[in-house]
Order: sequence, then C-alpha cells, then structure tokens
Amino acid sequence: MIEQSDQNPAPPDGALSPLRRAVDASLRVVLAVELVIAFAILAALILGVGYLVAALARSVAGSVVLDPEQLSSFLDVSLTLFVAIELFRIAVAYLSDEDVLHLVLEAAFVAIVRKIVLFDLAKSGLTGAAAYGLLLLVVAVAYVAVHYAQQREKHT
Repeated sequence: MIEQSDQNPAPPDGALSPLRRAVDASLRVVLAVELVIAFAILAALILGVGYLVAALARSVAGSVVLDPEQLSSFLDVSLTLFVAIELFRIAVAYLSDEDVLHLVLEAAFVAIVRKIVLFDLAKSGLTGAAAYGLLLLVVAVAYVAVHYAQQREKHT
C-alpha cells in the first residue's frame, strides 16, 4: 500500500481518485469471483455425494459384494470428493484471510494418495510408481518444513 505523506495529503472524504475507485471495484469483482468458485466447489461436492450414493446403490442392487471394477470406481469418486473437500477448505480459509499454505499441502497429500491408491502398475510401470513416491516425499518434506517454520514463528 502507498503511504500518504505530508506533501500528498489524503483526499477529503468522498473524493476518491478514479484510479482508487477502479482498484476498489476490481477488488470487489475478484472477491465475487472467489465466492462463486467456493460455492461452485460446494455444489460439486453436494452433487458428487449424491452421485456416489446413487452409484453405490446401483452397484449393490443385485449383490452385496462389489467387484474390483465397481470398488475401484467407488474409491475413485470417494477420493475425488475428499480432494474437493480440501479445495473447499482452502477457498474458505483464503476468503477468511487465513494462511492457506498448510491446507494446500494437505490437499496435495490427499490428491497424491488418491493417485497412489488408484495406481495401475501395468499402465504406468515402475517409473510412474517412483514418480508418485518422489512427489509424496517432496510434499511431506515441504509440509514438515512449513510446520516447523510456523512453530518457530509462533515462539518468536
């Protein structure tokens, strides 16, 4: 933010510059877009839960036991919903002007675990498995580093 000096006094009330009015208007638009995104994620979550319940009901209609393909599909949708939940938590924290870095890393964990749980070794091979393992390690190191930095900041 630009500091006001004695040489450039603040304008009287109600006399905002056109630039300041434009900045204020753009900030209101950005906030509105952020809210729309948060509500879109929430709507997707609600629809996703409905889809999951309906799909599970259809899958077990004839049999109590899910076949491997049905189980994989159920896990895919369930874990995708968990990723969406984490994204919604990030949006709410961001809109509340809270620190979101730890939430972003938690969402990364959930997304990577989803990929690992649904990983198909036949399609991606050992290179793909190693890549997911390395990615998980990098996110874990980043999470621990952020956690310790935040703890150190609290105690200073």
